[in-house]
Amino acid sequence: MIPLLEQWEWEKVNQITCEIGQSRDITGMRRDFLTLLGQLVAFDLADFYLNDTATLGRVRLVDPVVVSRFSKQFNEKFMAEYDKCYGQIDYVKWVFSSHESIVYRESDLINNEMRTKSAFFLDYLKPAGFLHVAGISIAKEGSCISAITLYRTEKRGDFTDKELYILNQLLPHLQSKLSREFNVIDYNIEKIRKGFSLLAYQYHLSNREIEILKLVCSGHNNSEVGNQLSISVNTVKKHMSNIFDKLGVDSRTHLFNLLLRNNKELFE
Repeated sequence: MIPLLEQWEWEKVNQITCEIGQSRDITGMRRDFLTLLGQLVAFDLADFYLNDTATLGRVRLVDPVVVSRFSKQFNEKFMAEYDKCYGQIDYVKWVFSSHESIVYRESDLINNEMRTKSAFFLDYLKPAGFLHVAGISIAKEGSCISAITLYRTEKRGDFTDKELYILNQLLPHLQSKLSREFNVIDYNIEKIRKGFSLLAYQYHLSNREIEILKLVCSGHNNSEVGNQLSISVNTVKKHMSNIFDKLGVDSRTHLFNLLLRNNKELFE
């Protein structure tokens, strides 16, 4: 049975879809989306990740936008713990490897007894006060390009069928917007790969740094780069640190964004 939305709820859905379509700033769009969504689907914390632009075909979620009722310090600690420790044991992480976009509610995906006995729940979610989780995994051409997760405390209760219906109404608009964004990213990364000699000149990159940058732009992680060049992972990390310092960035996503934003003349 399809849940019935009230007039104001449809108006809010329309407002959100307009915001998605009209926004030119992908970071601002994600923040505005979560802020407006909170007026329809209540949450205590929500995050909106992108998949690493250099690793399409594999899932490496980066560059989160977070909206919550908690302090910035709490948000940063919660997100950092997931990235460093608990992401590997997330019992619904398989959702992000789905070939299709999906709206999900954790209670529909895993038996509650198993969930509440898992290390992910006991060591990560419960200490933060989050007992209920729902989300959206957004795919393009069979690969995850973005993920949204909504967290609730026990007081709010689990996400309802009506709220999942609202998320499903918004999903096609998110998928369309982010697919277009990633089409541009794919095209521009290919242009970046053709401009390495000019990059070396402009940013004073060494031959080894250019070799590593080429592999990074092809989607290789540090271990794979090391294997390709017969150097250790620590050496790769040192070179990447030097590259980041020279370009003034702190992540691979920011690296690509900087190259595209400030160096368009290199790729004409």
